[in-house]
Amino acid sequence: MSEEKPKRKISPSLIVAVIIIVVLLATLVYYATLPPAPPTVTTVVMPTTTVVTTVAPPTTPPPVEKKVTWATIAGFYTDWAEQVSKNFTAKTGIKVEVIPIDYSVLYEKQMIELAGKTGAFDIVTVESMCLSEWAAAGWLEPLDEYIKRTPPEEIMYDDILEHFRWILTWGGHCYGLPYYTYDQGIFYRKDLFEREDIKEMYRKWAGHELKEPGPDMTWDEMVKIAEFFDEVVPDDIMPYGIGLMAGPVESNDEWMAIMWGLGGDHFDKDYNIIVNSTESVRAMEIYMKLLKHAPPGALASSYDEVVAQMQHGLIPMTGPFYLDQWPNIVKTEKLIPGAKMGINAPVMGRGYIGCFALSIDAASKRKDYAWEFLKWLAGPEGQYSFAVGGGSTCRRSVLLNPRFDPEKNPATYPYTAHYKYLVQIDDILRRELPDWQKPYRVFKIPKACSFYLESKITIGAIAAGQATPKGGLDHLALAYATILGWGYPVPSMKPPSWWKPPPD
Repeated sequence: MSEEKPKRKISPSLIVAVIIIVVLLATLVYYATLPPAPPTVTTVVMPTTTVVTTVAPPTTPPPVEKKVTWATIAGFYTDWAEQVSKNFTAKTGIKVEVIPIDYSVLYEKQMIELAGKTGAFDIVTVESMCLSEWAAAGWLEPLDEYIKRTPPEEIMYDDILEHFRWILTWGGHCYGLPYYTYDQGIFYRKDLFEREDIKEMYRKWAGHELKEPGPDMTWDEMVKIAEFFDEVVPDDIMPYGIGLMAGPVESNDEWMAIMWGLGGDHFDKDYNIIVNSTESVRAMEIYMKLLKHAPPGALASSYDEVVAQMQHGLIPMTGPFYLDQWPNIVKTEKLIPGAKMGINAPVMGRGYIGCFALSIDAASKRKDYAWEFLKWLAGPEGQYSFAVGGGSTCRRSVLLNPRFDPEKNPATYPYTAHYKYLVQIDDILRRELPDWQKPYRVFKIPKACSFYLESKITIGAIAAGQATPKGGLDHLALAYATILGWGYPVPSMKPPSWWKPPPD
């Protein structure tokens, strides 16, 4: 019988080891078959358990600051601008930063910012001759929609003297509201024109009565009166005949006043250049005759010098002169015993029509705030406040307000006696000018400012005897054509077929 082998016992420790190995293998297989983990989102757990993620919230533009910047004329104007700005801020909470610029470079500095679309100035100060250029270039914001949505009583647009509305409109759109006028009229020593001995002296010399200067007088009569005071009236009464701003800037405005009075112009109805026409040349010849009877130094004179000549008893009258200078001219009455100043609309009813207006920079980021300031300052309330301070306003209702009528309120005489003549000028222009001259063509052409800069050089040169009236104005006509690009090498006085006139 064979011997049976004994059975081997399995160690318990071996069984445990096998189980552990199987579990490990199963675990490895499980994780090996899992899909890849998603990208890790960076999360920082702060000690307070607040979770901050790197996902940025959507950005929103910063709020527009409640302020406007206003470029205006340095000097006296700046003091006034600062005060009215404070009044506006107190009323609305909108701050106004006044940026004073010397008048001699006002045009250039503003134009640089406007052309560069920097938005540095929310509001710019525009002179009448510059508006068409800046509007045509797209630098100014049209104001029509702002005016339309403004309650009528806050803006009273039709209350603005009409001839200012003409020159501040381009292409059928309003681009500015006026706040200050320096329309031309005439000042004279009324006491001298009323003196019986002087009237008798003139009657014997001229053969007719002495008239006081005004719109019903001709320029030939003005030359005669200037000659009379200069050469006939004794020097101890009046040494010279007329005060002229014959320096290289304002002589241009004086010449234009005479030219328009005689029926001349820069351009005719069809935009032909007529600045060297018979009427324009005669206007310059009249100016040269008047200049013979002005005090020495007239060729370097501006309006300040003419005011000083009147205050010192050197002249009996001005030529075409800015009526906003009344508060300075009237001081003559205190400086010269017995002196009495007279005011009137310009000779033959025509003078340079000038104003400073406020316009909104098309690149401004604060147009709504800018409009609030513009409509306030140029509106009825702001212009009334302006008049209270002695400013030459552009609104009919303010100019005719009884408070500013010296006959009803004598205390206003030194500041506002010229007001009614500004209204008279508007009435004359509305009544007498043909529609195509509302305004004069030169104000509508986008090169108007360039024309003005060129003409003041030419008129100054003629006044100084460096050119004849005819020769100088022929040169000016060629300069106009060159500025417009009308023909090369020989400029044309007529618009070429490709040239488009400014929109009405």
